[in-house]
Amino acid sequence: AIGGPLWAASFAFLWIPIPLLRDISPSLELSIKLIVYDGFFSLTTVSFRALLVDIATSPKEREWCTMYAAGFQLTGSLGGGVGLIPLRIGSPPTATPTNTILLPF
Repeated sequence: AIGGPLWAASFAFLWIPIPLLRDISPSLELSIKLIVYDGFFSLTTVSFRALLVDIATSPKEREWCTMYAAGFQLTGSLGGGVGLIPLRIGSPPTATPTNTILLPF
């Protein structure tokens, strides 16, 4: 219950500059912020992903749940990637914020 708000706060923390760390090293600042974000992301998602397998009563059901969860994850990842293709069609060959950040290929 506490992981979600901390994860959201750590995402906001990414965008707030810390002058002390920025003066020492911008890469150190980014590294610390990403470690904090990843830690709260893991705290939130590990327990969430474990719930699906925990509701199974037999090893066969666990295998089935894991297989379908992986299939839906793959489908979602491919769907997100394919959804970006129309943004690339017709875009200018020069680097703009849209095709540089969203579509680096």
